[in-house]
Amino acid sequence: MNRSIFFGFYNGLGDLISDLVWIRRFVDEGYDLTISVSSWLESLTRFLVPESDIIMAGLKEDISAHRYDYDLIFLTPNYLHPFSGNPRSIPAYISKYLQVKKRAPESAVILHPSMYELLGYMFGFSDNYLHRHFSMMSYGLLQKYAPLFSKTPAILAPPPEPSHEAYPEISELFIFPYSGNEAKNYPLEAYLQIAKQLQSTCPGLNIRFFVTPKEYEQTRKEITGFEVVTTSLENLCTLFGPRVLILCADSGPGHLGSYFKSHALILFGMTDSKKYAPKGEGKILTLQSPTPRVAEIPLQTVFEKITSSFTLPKKEERT
Repeated sequence: MNRSIFFGFYNGLGDLISDLVWIRRFVDEGYDLTISVSSWLESLTRFLVPESDIIMAGLKEDISAHRYDYDLIFLTPNYLHPFSGNPRSIPAYISKYLQVKKRAPESAVILHPSMYELLGYMFGFSDNYLHRHFSMMSYGLLQKYAPLFSKTPAILAPPPEPSHEAYPEISELFIFPYSGNEAKNYPLEAYLQIAKQLQSTCPGLNIRFFVTPKEYEQTRKEITGFEVVTTSLENLCTLFGPRVLILCADSGPGHLGSYFKSHALILFGMTDSKKYAPKGEGKILTLQSPTPRVAEIPLQTVFEKITSSFTLPKKEERT
């Protein structure tokens, strides 16, 4: 009988894609997976992990639904959200779940490292408190406990570093000017100026702006001379690849594209590039603003970073 694993709750695209390497490993080993996601991520999750059971619920619903029985429960930072007013109720819910299900000693609740940090440092939970209430493990302890729930302990080993031996020439630039947090956005006018400079110096580079349907009409009025595209996340996955360069702020498309081997230059302001930059087989570079305002990164710096770091189509010389 296959062992069962619960992953949840994913409310952000970056979190989901970051953990996909672990999810895919368990799928490939034949485990039965249940993944809890926000409704807006349901379709994409089914596309990325068709072998899993997808449910749309948060911590209260998941933990209270006694029909679920898992050998391993993996909780993400978003599980804090339903309890933002009373975070100390989280251990009680998980402890109750483990008692009701009469979990065997080898069963485990694993906390995403970001959630562990939030609980420990934002809410003052001590290590003893966490261990006592959660049977808590962080990634640093996974190797020790891996044999308890995996046929192959190496399943939880860090993914190998990409070789980066040779990259093909970039043929397309995908610009994602918006994110779920307006404070993270780089100015649209700056993106447009960078695109115009690249169009002039690399005329063989196909440049497109990708936006949501809500942003489409207004962006199309402001962006002239370039294609403005609105499409589903699932279709976007089919467009990414090793000849695509992504330019965006700290947002989901950078993570999604990196998973599909695209290259990326990601602009950071209020968030830390060392913590939140995606990883992938492509070349992933970042620029960090000296202040929380990402607009403080000069557009010429962005342009020069692109032209000096990636292999772009050369402008044909006239004879």
